[in-house]
Amino acid sequence: MLHVDGVPDELWEVLRGHLWHATSSTNARSILDSKKIKHDIPEAFYCDAFVRSFGGVSLFDFRVPPNALQLDPSSWRGWLGREKRAPVAVWFRIDVNACAQDSIIEPAALFGMWQCYGGNLKILPAVEAAHVGPVPIDAIASVLLIDAFDSRRFLQLEHVALMHCVLPKFSKGNLNARRYR
Repeated sequence: MLHVDGVPDELWEVLRGHLWHATSSTNARSILDSKKIKHDIPEAFYCDAFVRSFGGVSLFDFRVPPNALQLDPSSWRGWLGREKRAPVAVWFRIDVNACAQDSIIEPAALFGMWQCYGGNLKILPAVEAAHVGPVPIDAIASVLLIDAFDSRRFLQLEHVALMHCVLPKFSKGNLNARRYR
């Protein structure tokens, strides 16, 4: 098993092999209400992100084989919640097959675009991918709620509709590592 510094092995096992969009609980509610993940969320953490400059949605791409993955977790570990001043980090797993063909820009291609056109805009090399345009809610395969103060504590929801029930009731004391179907 590949070990990623600062990320609990149990959490990494859930993240690896998939494409994810990370956000706050406030923005997650907005996503549920609008039924899509948009690039212009008002409370976005990085308004100066390269992906936002062309109307894209930032994604974390952990789909590559572990031996090819060269991660510097210091560049993205903050998205687990500690640095975002929220009690829970919300990660949406994206089903690539539910996205429009050619709507996903892989990390290497995105990095190449950034080198040509990015200027001073932010990017997370080797791990950031992009979805061109909004991601429809139907492309969300599952939801991961991660305790911002202890990333060993997380909750995986197999249906996005369960977020309406779980997110409003969230408190630090009731988030346990388990899966809801």
